[in-house]
Amino acid sequence: MGWGTLGLRRATFYAFSEPRPFQSRYPSAGPSVLRLQQARNINISVTFQVSVRAWVQYRLSIRPTLGPR
Repeated sequence: MGWGTLGLRRATFYAFSEPRPFQSRYPSAGPSVLRLQQARNINISVTFQVSVRAWVQYRLSIRPTLGPR
């Protein structure tokens, strides 16, 4: 469980904290830089979804051994 929550926290941290200072620091950034940033955001969101799915499957696979809660 520790790995899952750590991955989720890191993904949310990067997704919400990184892009804004980048765009405010370089207001005149060219379209190629913005496209690169968008690709990185998409990558982060895909990683986020995959980690969520893996964590959910991990929890579901553990539940039968623990019994109903």
